[in-house]
Amino acid sequence: MMKKKEDNNVQIEYHLIRVSSMMYAMRKYKLSTGVLLLIVLSALCASLLYCNPLQQLDSNTFLSIRELLPKMHNDFSIKRKLVTSLGNGDCEWVDGIHVNQDPDFELFSTAVVAFPGAGKRIAFLQLEALTELTTKDDFWLERDTDITNYAFFKTQYPHHEGIWSWGDKCSQSVYLLTNPRMALLTYLFILHEIHYAKVWETAYVHLDRVFTMRAPTEDWIKWRDIRVSAEIHWWSWHIDYWMEGGLLRDMFTHELTTPKHFLRIMAPTVYTEAELRAWQSKLTNVQPTYDTHCNGGDMNNCRPTVIASYERMMDPSTGPQEVAKFTAVIEGKAGIEFVEQAARQCAWEKIVIEKASGRRDTRDREGPPIEDYIFTPTHLDAMMGELERIRDKYSASEYSSNKVANELVEYIEEYITDLQTDMDNM
Repeated sequence: MMKKKEDNNVQIEYHLIRVSSMMYAMRKYKLSTGVLLLIVLSALCASLLYCNPLQQLDSNTFLSIRELLPKMHNDFSIKRKLVTSLGNGDCEWVDGIHVNQDPDFELFSTAVVAFPGAGKRIAFLQLEALTELTTKDDFWLERDTDITNYAFFKTQYPHHEGIWSWGDKCSQSVYLLTNPRMALLTYLFILHEIHYAKVWETAYVHLDRVFTMRAPTEDWIKWRDIRVSAEIHWWSWHIDYWMEGGLLRDMFTHELTTPKHFLRIMAPTVYTEAELRAWQSKLTNVQPTYDTHCNGGDMNNCRPTVIASYERMMDPSTGPQEVAKFTAVIEGKAGIEFVEQAARQCAWEKIVIEKASGRRDTRDREGPPIEDYIFTPTHLDAMMGELERIRDKYSASEYSSNKVANELVEYIEEYITDLQTDMDNM
């Protein structure tokens, strides 16, 4: 009897944490008080019914709640111009099309995954150009009630800037890697451009500012001193999550953690770093647990089928070949047709060299030179530590036959070399 009571208390505590996370979502997405009350009651009722805690990571409950949100009258959709082949290796730009929405239409969907500020725009523009199909953002998905099928969903999940909102639509993931030095900077620039929005309406009101300006250096210094140490850990934690197929780990120690603590990590405005570290330190005998989205949940295998480098994707000597890594695992899948092989070089040049897509990217930002955004020696040491940790982990014998892990190590080695050169020149 005592054991059952203790289990019930754990269930209630777990759901109260989930309520705290939902309160964070309320602030970020401006949920109404009535919706919040519904969340609270649902969570508490679930506790009383002895729900399985692992099931609470499932997105269906969250998506059903999002359906209750009031629909905005503003049209935030973006008209995309994509490439079509003219033959003989030439191409031109056309309006993007939406996928056939007949429920009987079979479509293979891919999650394009990256850390915030890691250059997903270039990756999905390439995929859109080659297929003439549009991409959907994870946190905007449920706002669109007319179009539910997409070939590509871009996401930052499980980083706190991302949401698993596409349910079971994606059959695979592909991972885009970016040097953490640049990823952290561009992440800040995006936050600055959307006025450090805490609610999604604010972010979308300022979409016209995205990819137009760099933050003042004084803003960088403030953000750097408060956030960068944690975000360095988030960067490598994000890689581990996907490379290990959704295995739940603590962000700071990278040790195994529980579903309850994993939810805390995903709500950084609710808990302090000191609280998160203290809770993790008290855990003992933690068993390997996977996010219920993965390992046969929404996605059979969350591990990326391929990994690519943003830096190489932008380099004229390697760009088309790097894009081809993504296309190789998508081409031939149900409902997707690629432009002919001869036009793919043209598509890459239109996006990267000619910038003919009409879409801005990080190169369009104006402001202080990148060299003015300086990391402290402490931050650089921490960054080097995480780079070396990732390199050593995925260089182990258990990954020797894993092509994705081998390529990840190759990219990380490049980042280590670049970072060491910069540190030596300081």
